[in-house]
Amino acid sequence: MADIPKANLFDAIPPNLPQEWFETLVECDDIRIERIVSKGHASGEDFWYDQDWDEWVVLLKGGAGMYLEGRDQALALGPGDWLRIPAHVKHRVAWTAAEVQTVWLAVHFRAAGNINQREEATRMDQRTYRQIITDAIQGEIEAHQFYQQVADKVTDSHLREMFRAFADEELKHRRILEGFKEKPDMAIHFARVPDFHLSETMADAGALSMGMKPADAIALAMKKEEAAMRHYTQLADACGDTAQQKVFRELASMERGHKAKMENAFVDIGFPEVW
Repeated sequence: MADIPKANLFDAIPPNLPQEWFETLVECDDIRIERIVSKGHASGEDFWYDQDWDEWVVLLKGGAGMYLEGRDQALALGPGDWLRIPAHVKHRVAWTAAEVQTVWLAVHFRAAGNINQREEATRMDQRTYRQIITDAIQGEIEAHQFYQQVADKVTDSHLREMFRAFADEELKHRRILEGFKEKPDMAIHFARVPDFHLSETMADAGALSMGMKPADAIALAMKKEEAAMRHYTQLADACGDTAQQKVFRELASMERGHKAKMENAFVDIGFPEVW
């Protein structure tokens, strides 16, 4: 008889959750089941999930609010409440309980109406693939340079250490992406062809510069962190390799953490008038 291990959805959760925690439990073909753990986390005000697949999600523990596009009020969810969110119904997490862990179970699947022909979804044009990675690398280079310059100029020791840590992490991100681009054995395996709308994102963003006012530069840096988070989340969702999915979800989580730390720091300290 096969040795079938037993696990519990409330066990093996990290004690500290600086970012929302995602764990893929089961994945095959057109379905992915994941456990999500939140504690006081929420989606950014301008962020919406817009997925190519259906999602069935149940809240097992804790509490949360969910915004669905077209509704004025967040939908409050308690233990046992579940939603089936059809493909391309935009949604975001309004809030999660701050005092206890909120545990979700999410089932992502492709209903008959949103399954693409597999032969059309298993290959990506090589030029498109390289452009996606090249643009992501350029974003990491720009962020690394900007954060290093800020760290060298700011006088507040807390901010200096925070931006130095950001710069180091962006450099690591760049090296990871360069590995995907240059090493054939690390090439990303996509289960479907994603549309990242890169040109729209890049055209609207602008470039970070120490010549900008500090408040404007930090606001733009936070916007870019959120765009990078979405980008890496889309890469993870489109990727057919579990290990590579984990890499991109961790990258997305780190970018989300950068944005949150900047928001918290400048709420507490305030923006300097000059660098």
